[in-house]
Amino acid sequence: SFYKNEKMESLLNKGRLTIEPVKRAEIYNEIENIVQKDVPVIPIAVVVKRIIVRNEVKNYTPSIKGYESLYNVWKK
Repeated sequence: SFYKNEKMESLLNKGRLTIEPVKRAEIYNEIENIVQKDVPVIPIAVVVKRIIVRNEVKNYTPSIKGYESLYNVWKK
């Protein structure tokens, strides 16, 4: 890979050598933040979601997350 980040390299080495779980989690959280900032995101697909609901279905709220919770949905 051509990716290079000196701070990330330093944190990765520090994370590998750290035994204390809380400190190690802090180091890897910082690494995650760097990755989220540095890595480009390229959408590879667009999903068109169609929702059809009957009048009898109550308390249904569509979700943009891709899954539906039907816990509070009921039929009149």
